[in-house]
Amino acid sequence: LCKFREKPTFSRNREEHLVEDLLKQVQRMCRDKAMQWGGSFSLQRFFQQSADGMQTGYVSVYDFQSVMNKLGLAISHAELQSVQRRFGQPGGMGSIDYHSFCRSVDRTVEGDINNVVEMLANRLAEQRRKG
Repeated sequence: LCKFREKPTFSRNREEHLVEDLLKQVQRMCRDKAMQWGGSFSLQRFFQQSADGMQTGYVSVYDFQSVMNKLGLAISHAELQSVQRRFGQPGGMGSIDYHSFCRSVDRTVEGDINNVVEMLANRLAEQRRKG
């Protein structure tokens, strides 16, 4: 009998880690840009102005990498492939949905804020218990 092997989860987990790490790096860069430019910085608008003049919501892999470079991030080939698999337009010949990418960056920010709020609430409750 011929047995089929399942694809190892290591590569999938590694890919998810690559994307999550990249999202956090982009989040930090956006925060730095906001401070540098005086308050508001929109990653979505940055994509539109830098690479999506027709405002389709999609950019090529090359343009995505170019936008990341303009932000100050040099991304690896593995990271770029992972982003393309996660945010690529189905049947889009290598197009990346940057709106989805931007939403994921925002969710990363919200998740970090929620974690900090939860940690502070737990510490406050602990302090109240101690008196």
